[in-house]
Amino acid sequence: MRRALDQTLSTELGQLRDGAKNVLAGSVFAGVLDHKLRILEKLAASMELELSILRETEAGREYRTRIEQTATDTLANMLPSEGTVIRPDFGRKS
Repeated sequence: MRRALDQTLSTELGQLRDGAKNVLAGSVFAGVLDHKLRILEKLAASMELELSILRETEAGREYRTRIEQTATDTLANMLPSEGTVIRPDFGRKS
């Protein structure tokens, strides 16, 4: 079974940001690059979360369809095939 939430991209961007911070320490571009990579990391995390929710929703739809089909098949096997109408009697006097 696959993991629902894959955070590979956001994790890699975080590691890249940390590495760039160490390499570019004291540089003019260090702050700008850090800011841009932080934004990209947050965007990636949001996209990963959205994708995981979509995957879970699709899986739920598939399960509901299977359950509904199984219930329909089971009920069809339980009912007589002559077309008899079953009327419930809830204790009312006729």
